[in-house]
Amino acid sequence: MSLEAITRIRSVEEGMDQAKADARAQAQKLAAEAEREGRALLQQGREQAAKAAPYLPVLEYIPTSISEDVYNAICYCQMERGMVILHGDAGIGKTNEPFPQKRTEKQMKKRNKNKIKKSKVD
Repeated sequence: MSLEAITRIRSVEEGMDQAKADARAQAQKLAAEAEREGRALLQQGREQAAKAAPYLPVLEYIPTSISEDVYNAICYCQMERGMVILHGDAGIGKTNEPFPQKRTEKQMKKRNKNKIKKSKVD
């Protein structure tokens, strides 16, 4: 091989090494940028979740006077091995009271309104 060919090969190798270094630097830059964007999206999601938290359903069962009446009637029926008929105004929770569930704030306001309305009638 001639000196000129060796010089050309060396310059090509140096060019390739420089291209590799540039590609690594660009990859690191893209990775850092993606990580920054990911952290920003994560923070944004956390902020949105914090804003939405008051509007999420209540996760715990909330006993009410109606639920206590329904449970007492069910317990009485179990002990006496009998049946019971629960009656009352529509929408006050006779059907759903024995089954703990998630309730939204709007549902709780509606239930409380119905209870107050019922107590005035009685």
